[in-house]
Amino acid sequence: EYYLLEKKKIVFAMYPESVCEEDVDTPALPGSFERGNHRLLLLEEYFLLEKKKLLEDMQAPRRWWVRPLWKNRSTESEFYTAMPLLISGDPDYFRKYYRMTPDRFEQLHALVEGPLTKGYLTREPLPSRMRLAITLRRCVESAFGVMASRFRIFRRVINLKPENVDFVVLASCALHNFLTEDECYMDAL
Repeated sequence: EYYLLEKKKIVFAMYPESVCEEDVDTPALPGSFERGNHRLLLLEEYFLLEKKKLLEDMQAPRRWWVRPLWKNRSTESEFYTAMPLLISGDPDYFRKYYRMTPDRFEQLHALVEGPLTKGYLTREPLPSRMRLAITLRRCVESAFGVMASRFRIFRRVINLKPENVDFVVLASCALHNFLTEDECYMDAL
């Protein structure tokens, strides 16, 4: 009702000499075109078009095709800086970071290189090794995020000896795998 009163005020303000109070009544049915309601429906359509134009004007134009942060990716990214050092200098940390050895990474890359390789269209694509490294890292982070959400022990610092923490993590992984493999437990999750 407030909306209709506001419409009436607008119509009276725009057409004070040609509109009288009874011409701007509410239509009996949506879309009916009685004498004064026709003007009201046209006015409503006009306001909707103006609103649409305003919303289109408010959309910000795209500022970048590639963000400036990623323009130096070939020299400054983690893949080009840390990955060679991890492979050649610290394979133990590479194993902790990607959850596989550098040799296993190369074997996996040989298997999935074809599907991960993209053609050059409008910009230079990411190399397949980089795409694989990003995907593996996301999987590692996601797996422990899922574990933290399911098992409360991962939500805080574990105050145990390091060798016992390894057992807790392994037991939680085994429990997680067991629960996801058995369909009757999946319904509860």
